[in-house]
Amino acid sequence: METFLLVQDIPYLIAAQKLKSVIFLLTAFSKNERINILLADDDVEDCEFFEEALGELDYKANVSVVHNGEELISFINKKDSTQPDIIFLDINMPCMNGIECLSELRKKKNMRNIPVVMFTTSSTRKDIETTYANGAKLFLTKPKSIKELSKKVYKIFGLDWDLYPANNGIEKFVVK
Repeated sequence: METFLLVQDIPYLIAAQKLKSVIFLLTAFSKNERINILLADDDVEDCEFFEEALGELDYKANVSVVHNGEELISFINKKDSTQPDIIFLDINMPCMNGIECLSELRKKKNMRNIPVVMFTTSSTRKDIETTYANGAKLFLTKPKSIKELSKKVYKIFGLDWDLYPANNGIEKFVVK
């Protein structure tokens, strides 16, 4: 017997996917697992803002901070450094900017599957398209409030990265 997907079944499939995402998120939170975050941003105030937003989530996280792309590459190349679970990467940094750093990360076998979220003040179409084409998973324009950033980071942590590849469409690439 063959099974066919009917148009009327689509809302149920969407609801099932949303439920799966919620279960995934709740499981990760309930296990009290620590997530290893690598933040690359040259603005000290933005780094503090990010860490404060994480604190609002009451989520266990190890946050390592670097201030440019060269430091990020150096950090991940250290034998004793903890592999990040996710990288938040600013675009506008000295020495090596975020776009150059992203390109270098995607050349490394051990870094290809680590989600990179572009975390920047930019919202230009060019930056969005360039980072999308270079393999970033998401693009997050820095919000003005800690509460708003907390909500967006919470949403990001709830994604199932196996089901949310970068080639999922540029419309879903920008965190709203």
